[in-house]
Amino acid sequence: MKFYRGVNKLGPTSTEMANGFVNWPKHQAPTGNIYEWFKAQINPTYPAWDGKARYKIGDRVSFSNASFEAKSMINAPKALGAGPALPNPSPVGAPTAWTKLIFVPKDVAALGSNWRASTPGGLIATAATEVGSFSHMEYLYRMEYPDNDLYCFSVSDDGSATGQGVHPQEVALLARNSPYNQYLLITDASTIDELKNAKVLGLYHGIVHTQEVTFLTPIPRDKFTGWRLKTGQVGTFTPLP
Repeated sequence: MKFYRGVNKLGPTSTEMANGFVNWPKHQAPTGNIYEWFKAQINPTYPAWDGKARYKIGDRVSFSNASFEAKSMINAPKALGAGPALPNPSPVGAPTAWTKLIFVPKDVAALGSNWRASTPGGLIATAATEVGSFSHMEYLYRMEYPDNDLYCFSVSDDGSATGQGVHPQEVALLARNSPYNQYLLITDASTIDELKNAKVLGLYHGIVHTQEVTFLTPIPRDKFTGWRLKTGQVGTFTPLP
């Protein structure tokens, strides 16, 4: 199966591309079971804000029936009422310390919509088609996994994989024939139980014609099968140096 991604500035000989697409900032990279992390992004529950706790960028808390994300490193106050701001717009400093989360996804459709509108740092936005892959960017890359190395699972509203994993069929997928006209999980795990050890995991957005695929895992350089400039001919790619 082929995937495409357009980027600016990152040419095939750039240092940043030496290992492929590896986007997670160190402070946000999930550890362990990436499938469980994916499910936790839907209708999430966050720990209550603790005025004595330290928070790092990206940490999320609940406070006063709302959810907030830390925009900066926040050290614990020396005493209650001192130090970093509460996750609330009224105390001094709060607007710079915390961001109120407005769109908290309640199901996989809302999560997919959020990710298409603005891919969170760390996730890798690709598409199964060139047209959906930011092909207007300076460089366009093509990545490819053998179909037999990947499996597609249906996904329920809460993000859980369902049914049997099947190898992707590229012709049917590009035509958006069922089941490729809905959200699917694309992974190297052949069973739902094996998803806990997945090294490849992406959310396929079959509900849109651009057929985006949001990868939660890195795409190593050995999966890159070509690149072109945005001004190049559609479908024509040059091997990476």
